[in-house]
Amino acid sequence: MGLPIGPALFTVEVLQVWGDKMKAANDQKDGEKPTIAAPLAFKKDTKWRVWKEQFQNYLGSKIGQCKAPLTFVI
Repeated sequence: MGLPIGPALFTVEVLQVWGDKMKAANDQKDGEKPTIAAPLAFKKDTKWRVWKEQFQNYLGSKIGQCKAPLTFVI
């Protein structure tokens, strides 16, 4: 979004609110979670930027061993 991020924005209240949101999202049943399909294989005529965003969104929906989204790997 291009907005500046200051350390004063990260407060205990913000931590608690987003922690609760993450816990609620994690507690959802599998049928309630949104599904994001994997992008098709990258081909020569595929636009890179669009494919990259689709791939990053897909990895963000997958959780790794440490319960972190796989986008942290890339």
